[in-house]
Amino acid sequence: MGFIKVFFFSILLVYLSYSKEDVLRPNGNLSELTDFKPYITIGLEAGLNYNIFNQNMIWSNNYLHGTIFDPLTTGSGISPHIGALIDIPLDNTFGVQLRFAYDMKNFGQSSSGNDFDIQSRPHDMKLDVNVTSAYFTITPLLRINATNKLFFTVGPTFHSIVGPIETTWKPEVADGTPLNSFGYFNYLGFGTASRGSVTLSTDDQGSIEKPNSLRLGLEGGVGYKFDLSEKIYLVPQLRFQLMLTPITNNTELINIITNETILQTTDRMLHSFQLAIAVWFEL
Repeated sequence: MGFIKVFFFSILLVYLSYSKEDVLRPNGNLSELTDFKPYITIGLEAGLNYNIFNQNMIWSNNYLHGTIFDPLTTGSGISPHIGALIDIPLDNTFGVQLRFAYDMKNFGQSSSGNDFDIQSRPHDMKLDVNVTSAYFTITPLLRINATNKLFFTVGPTFHSIVGPIETTWKPEVADGTPLNSFGYFNYLGFGTASRGSVTLSTDDQGSIEKPNSLRLGLEGGVGYKFDLSEKIYLVPQLRFQLMLTPITNNTELINIITNETILQTTDRMLHSFQLAIAVWFEL
């Protein structure tokens, strides 16, 4: 996760560079902040997530699994979010924000490789897996002004799940072998068709996946205010959400006949870059 450290370090470095420049050159950027405006601001925003998923998959040494599953340790996807915020200034440099949002978190992975049927014969396959979920989020932030236009934000973010997490599996066997001839896809509920899809929900009875209803993370971002009028601004922002809570619990798939663990999945983490476009109104 080195790129995450680079992102947060870059925000800090840019802010410190502005601060240092203003100490050495009093007429620099912070001179723009001499007129403190104690206006409360409200805003509406919409944007896109670029979601980044990763997990650990540990297969039993006694279970012959194909290469078709290997890419499923990672995934990515684009999804929308909408929200509203209130911003309260503290002085020329600092303020606090509180943002509420409805946030979709979709991701997936496509792969090609092989899997073994129940007679241990390999077959070429293609596989698409897509995961959809939604959250209501609350994000309290500290705003740090570099100029009266450029600002940075940092703080915690809390994500409360809305509805189930749904996973859609779409495998296809090159030679048309029925999907129920493969152990894992038979377990997922595929029948005799050689192509098709199955959608599994964390709300399904007997599901081994249980979502974490509340997730905690850290958010850092940068934004810029463009004047639309004296008290109305267009504000694009780029943010990164580093989540500290997995999206679901660890899972364990067990052979009910031998009581052997076939597959374990752990550390199922989902982080997001967010691009947002907002309209702010000073009150």
